[in-house]
Amino acid sequence: MKTSHIIGALLVLASAAGCEREAPTAPRMAANTATGNVDGRIAFSSDRNYADGGGREIYSMNVDGTDVVRLTNNPAVDWFPAWSPDGTQIAFESDRAGRPGIYRMNADGTDVVQLTDDGRKPAWCGDQIAFTRSVGGLGSRR
Repeated sequence: MKTSHIIGALLVLASAAGCEREAPTAPRMAANTATGNVDGRIAFSSDRNYADGGGREIYSMNVDGTDVVRLTNNPAVDWFPAWSPDGTQIAFESDRAGRPGIYRMNADGTDVVQLTDDGRKPAWCGDQIAFTRSVGGLGSRR
């Protein structure tokens, strides 16, 4: 119940700030985590290198499918990329610290910074990043 209140509050705040964002939903397949930027590039997550020991990674490519670039490279799950409004940075969700958290990197995959140690599905609103977070969890008696 607390989670739905927090998500609702975030959506109201984002709406009041002039940001349009679809309500967060349950995790989906990689193709549904694609997002475009102002320069015509798409960021997406894929487990295409799973056979080589890789996890789900973040890639970018041109809208026509050319120039595919792998941006992350680690055994963790990296997904739900979100471009900054100016296209210079990507926020994303990763469990590389042992639990889902929000990270930010440059659009070329450099300078990865962990922003939170708990959080899911980032979304940019101006120069700020909104995200969902579970408070209490299933079966919590708080």
